Amino acid sequence: AEFNARQTADVLWSCATLRHWPPLLLKPLLLRVVYHLERQTFEPHHLSVMSWAFATLECKPVRLLEDIDRQACAVSRELSPQNCANLLWGFAKLRQPSAELLPVVAARLESGLLDECKPVEVSDLAYATAVMGTAGEGSCEPQQAKELLAALATRALPHTCLPRFSSRQLVTLVWAHARLGVQPPQETLDAWRQAMRAAVDQRPLQKADRQSLEASLGKLGETCRGAWIPDTSEPAESEADAVSAA
Repeated sequence: AEFNARQTADVLWSCATLRHWPPLLLKPLLLRVVYHLERQTFEPHHLSVMSWAFATLECKPVRLLEDIDRQACAVSRELSPQNCANLLWGFAKLRQPSAELLPVVAARLESGLLDECKPVEVSDLAYATAVMGTAGEGSCEPQQAKELLAALATRALPHTCLPRFSSRQLVTLVWAHARLGVQPPQETLDAWRQAMRAAVDQRPLQKADRQSLEASLGKLGETCRGAWIPDTSEPAESEADAVSAA
C-alpha cells in the first residue's frame, strides 16, 4: 500500500496502540517509512510518533532511527512537549544511541516549552534523560542529562504541577535522580514525600514500583518505609513495564 507520510505514521501508531504488528504489514510499512524519510516528507509529530511506536512494538530499525534522529534535530523548533517526550522516550526505551537528540530537545524545552509539560511528559522525559545520560559512548554527556533532569524536576513542585503527578510518575522522577546520581534539593524531596504519602493513602503502590522506590531512595540516602510509604502498606500485584525493569 502506498501510504502517504501521515498514513504511514498513523498505521504505526495504531499497531503500537494495539501492541500488535501483523506480519503482512511489517515489510510494506517499513518500506514506506524508508520512502518518506528519504524524501523528508514526515512532519515533526510524525517523527515522534514513529519513535514511540517502534519502542512500544520493541522494533529497532537502527538506520531508520538514525534518520529520525537527524530529521528531528533539524526541526526541533517545531516540536511540542508531547513530541519531545515521545522522541526521547522511544530512543531511550530502544537504547538507541544519540549524541545530539537530548541536547537539542533540552534546548527546545528550555526555550519556554518546559512550562507547558504535563506530568506524563515530565515522567517520560525524566526516564529518557536518566537512560540516555548513563548510556556511555555514542550518547549525550551525563552533565547535559543532569541539567535537563534538574529543569524537569521544577515541574513537580507544589506551586507547579506536583498535585497532578501520579505515584508512578513520582517513582520515575526519584528513580531518574538515583540513576543519574543527582541529589534533589531537600525541600523538593520533602514535597515529593508528602505527595507520595497522599497518593499511597488512596491506592497502594504496585509491587515493582515499591521496590524501585525503595532502591532509588536508598541511593539518595532516604528511608522509604515509614516515611514515603506506610510500614503497614501491602503492595498490590505488580504491573508490566515498571520503572525498575527499564
